[in-house]
Amino acid sequence: KVHELSNYIQKSNTEISYVPKNVGEFVITRGDVLRVQGDMEKTMERYREIQELHVLMQEHKIEIEDDDKDDMESLTRNKDELQKTLLSVEGKMDVYMKDFTDQLEGKLTKDLEVDTKKIADGLDDPKL
Repeated sequence: KVHELSNYIQKSNTEISYVPKNVGEFVITRGDVLRVQGDMEKTMERYREIQELHVLMQEHKIEIEDDDKDDMESLTRNKDELQKTLLSVEGKMDVYMKDFTDQLEGKLTKDLEVDTKKIADGLDDPKL
């Protein structure tokens, strides 16, 4: 379970850390952020369960292999990193939204101007 959760957390962190370069990438990244946000409660619940089992094993002096200790420490670091990344990315989403909205509005305005010119040129056509 430790490896499974750790892998999920690392994958999620990679997905939400991506800096979108265009509107399509922003939409995908925003979807990833919303998914991770929605899954965060369940992810934290899974983490707490694993952590509680680890603590119980320590309390009852059940031998924990060094690899398992390392895996638990790695899981904790990954979880902490995901939480930090999520907070950072949440703030950046508004900036990305504004940037890409401005880009789209600029493109739409330019396209509208081009289309308007074509129509105006067509109206000046003597064949009409």
